[in-house]
Amino acid sequence: MQSGLYLLSYDIRAREMQNHGLVIGRDNRRPFFAESLVIGGDDRLYSVAWAEVIDPTRRSTIAEARAFGPEETERMVYEIQLLRLPKYRKFVR
Repeated sequence: MQSGLYLLSYDIRAREMQNHGLVIGRDNRRPFFAESLVIGGDDRLYSVAWAEVIDPTRRSTIAEARAFGPEETERMVYEIQLLRLPKYRKFVR
Protein backbone atom coordinates (compact mmCIF):
# COMPACT_ATOMS: atom_id res chain seq x y z
CA MET A 1 0.00 0.00 0.00
CA GLN A 2 1.48 3.28 -1.04
CA SER A 3 -1.02 5.55 0.68
CA GLY A 4 -3.86 5.45 3.14
CA LEU A 5 -6.98 7.39 3.96
CA TYR A 6 -7.13 9.32 7.24
CA LEU A 7 -10.23 11.00 8.64
CA LEU A 8 -9.52 14.56 9.74
CA SER A 9 -11.90 17.13 11.23
CA TYR A 10 -11.40 20.84 11.62
CA ASP A 11 -13.07 23.06 14.22
CA ILE A 12 -13.36 26.42 12.47
CA ARG A 13 -14.08 28.42 15.63
CA ALA A 14 -11.22 26.92 17.63
CA ARG A 15 -8.97 26.70 14.56
CA GLU A 16 -8.00 23.17 15.53
CA MET A 17 -7.58 20.08 13.40
CA GLN A 18 -8.01 16.61 14.82
CA ASN A 19 -6.71 13.42 13.19
CA HIS A 20 -9.15 10.56 13.86
CA GLY A 21 -6.79 8.01 12.38
CA LEU A 22 -6.41 5.65 9.50
CA VAL A 23 -9.65 4.39 7.94
CA ILE A 24 -9.73 0.58 7.74
CA GLY A 25 -12.78 -1.43 6.73
CA ARG A 26 -14.35 -4.25 8.72
CA ASP A 27 -12.76 -6.63 6.23
CA ASN A 28 -9.32 -5.08 6.94
CA ARG A 29 -9.11 -3.46 3.50
CA ARG A 30 -7.52 -0.01 3.38
CA PRO A 31 -9.21 2.63 1.27
CA PHE A 32 -7.18 5.36 -0.42
CA PHE A 33 -7.69 8.20 -2.91
CA ALA A 34 -11.10 9.30 -1.57
CA GLU A 35 -13.15 11.06 -4.20
CA SER A 36 -15.86 12.59 -2.01
CA LEU A 37 -17.27 13.06 1.49
CA VAL A 38 -20.95 13.63 2.25
CA ILE A 39 -23.29 13.45 5.24
CA GLY A 40 -26.10 11.02 4.42
CA GLY A 41 -29.74 11.20 5.49
CA ASP A 42 -28.84 8.83 8.34
CA ASP A 43 -26.20 11.33 9.60
CA ARG A 44 -23.35 8.97 8.66
CA LEU A 45 -20.39 10.10 6.61
CA TYR A 46 -20.06 8.48 3.18
CA SER A 47 -17.18 8.53 0.75
CA VAL A 48 -16.24 6.96 -2.56
CA ALA A 49 -12.67 5.71 -2.53
CA TRP A 50 -10.38 3.11 -4.02
CA ALA A 51 -9.75 0.04 -1.87
CA GLU A 52 -7.05 -2.58 -2.03
CA VAL A 53 -8.13 -6.07 -3.09
CA ILE A 54 -6.78 -8.63 -0.64
CA ASP A 55 -8.61 -11.80 -1.71
CA PRO A 56 -6.00 -13.72 -3.78
CA THR A 57 -8.48 -15.10 -6.34
CA ARG A 58 -10.22 -11.78 -6.96
CA ARG A 59 -6.83 -10.05 -6.97
CA SER A 60 -5.58 -12.26 -9.82
CA THR A 61 -8.79 -11.84 -11.83
CA ILE A 62 -8.78 -8.04 -11.51
CA ALA A 63 -5.02 -7.77 -12.20
CA GLU A 64 -5.38 -9.77 -15.42
CA ALA A 65 -8.32 -7.64 -16.59
CA ARG A 66 -6.62 -4.31 -15.90
CA ALA A 67 -4.94 -2.97 -19.02
CA PHE A 68 -3.19 -0.01 -17.38
CA GLY A 69 -3.24 2.20 -14.31
CA PRO A 70 -1.50 5.14 -12.68
CA GLU A 71 2.22 4.60 -12.11
CA GLU A 72 1.93 5.14 -8.34
CA THR A 73 -0.41 2.15 -8.07
CA GLU A 74 1.43 -0.10 -10.48
CA ARG A 75 2.03 -2.83 -7.89
CA MET A 76 -1.48 -2.62 -6.42
CA VAL A 77 -4.78 -4.18 -7.32
CA TYR A 78 -7.72 -2.02 -6.31
CA GLU A 79 -11.42 -1.40 -6.90
CA ILE A 80 -13.87 1.40 -6.22
CA GLN A 81 -15.75 1.19 -2.93
CA LEU A 82 -18.50 3.12 -1.14
CA LEU A 83 -17.39 3.78 2.44
CA ARG A 84 -19.90 4.12 5.25
CA LEU A 85 -18.25 5.85 8.20
CA PRO A 86 -19.59 6.69 11.68
CA LYS A 87 -22.18 9.42 12.25
CA TYR A 88 -20.63 12.83 11.73
CA ARG A 89 -21.69 14.06 15.18
CA LYS A 90 -19.09 11.71 16.64
CA PHE A 91 -16.51 14.14 15.29
CA VAL A 92 -18.26 17.36 16.41
CA ARG A 93 -17.42 18.87 19.77
